[in-house]
Amino acid sequence: YQKYGAMPQVNHWVTGLNAVITGVLLNITLDMGRRHLEKRWQLISAGGVALLSAAGFNQSLMIFAGLITGAFLLRRGKTEKLSGNPIVFSRYYTAIVLGVILTTGLLASFWSKTLIGEIYSAFLYVGSIAFGNGVTILPVMRDVVMGRGWVTPTQFGTAVAFGQITPGPILSSATFIGYIAEGWMGGLTATFAIYAPSFVMT
Repeated sequence: YQKYGAMPQVNHWVTGLNAVITGVLLNITLDMGRRHLEKRWQLISAGGVALLSAAGFNQSLMIFAGLITGAFLLRRGKTEKLSGNPIVFSRYYTAIVLGVILTTGLLASFWSKTLIGEIYSAFLYVGSIAFGNGVTILPVMRDVVMGRGWVTPTQFGTAVAFGQITPGPILSSATFIGYIAEGWMGGLTATFAIYAPSFVMT
């Protein structure tokens, strides 16, 4: 892509691929809407988020606001009792150790002030708020990487397209973006950082 992407033949192919992927993402969005927007408040919420997003409102803040709002709306009227079993921290030892390692890496990335460190912290952030499936996190990833000037809108579309046509999750788009920003080390760092939070939390 780096070597031949500017050639007219390749550029036309990539443009066509981006158009196809736009249709695929639209289809996925409509399918998710049909399956998950059943109540009036869900429809109103989705419409409001769409309008705020189009107006350039911060995607991450909307996710956190949705988390808090959904927690109250979905819990209303439920009276389950919490389990009386004590928390056994030894069960979480591995997750705690891995979480400490990720946090240490995050602090080191802030301290180092290198592009690799910035890639690590940016994709760790994107991966930490990923939910549902990879498609739901693409708007946040777009804001993070394009806000830093790592890729152009066309390159981001190509990254999503490559993430869709390769075997595996769509979030493998992070590998492409990291590579464009900082070569192989950037690609490996972005890949690790975007998947690590979900792995640790799971």
